[in-house]
Amino acid sequence: MPDGLMLPSTHGADLPVVAPDCAGTVLFTYPSTGIEWDDPIPGASGCTLENRLFTDAWPDFRRAGVEVRGVSTQLPHEQAVFARAEAVPYPLLSDARYRLAAALRLPTFRGAGRLRLKRLILVIGSEGTVRHVLFPVQDIAAAVTEALRLATASAGVRLGDTEE
Repeated sequence: MPDGLMLPSTHGADLPVVAPDCAGTVLFTYPSTGIEWDDPIPGASGCTLENRLFTDAWPDFRRAGVEVRGVSTQLPHEQAVFARAEAVPYPLLSDARYRLAAALRLPTFRGAGRLRLKRLILVIGSEGTVRHVLFPVQDIAAAVTEALRLATASAGVRLGDTEE
């Protein structure tokens, strides 16, 4: 991962792409959230579902010491509106200037007049090394479940160990 890359977040400050002091980070990219419902974007219809599924699984990720971060090319204020409306507990990062997309050569497409990130999930170790890539993401629910499995295994936690 690019060392020191910070992106604007819905938590009020620029944050590093890889969460510090965690056993790992699951970084998922998505085209756009529901803020642009009047201007449909191909592939964006599942973004609200994807965020909801990561929100539902967030306690399991946290018990494993793994941080979750979502990234899109939407503007920070657009993401903030969505994050508040959906009560998203993890940070959404804005790559509106395409710094992460360019550094990692992430898959993109053009929609609604803007370059968009295709749906992708990276499981990143605490040292910043990408350990697993899920792409393309076609079955969102299965991909979130698989990301949890891979992240907890990479963090050295068995899934049964994360349950209370």
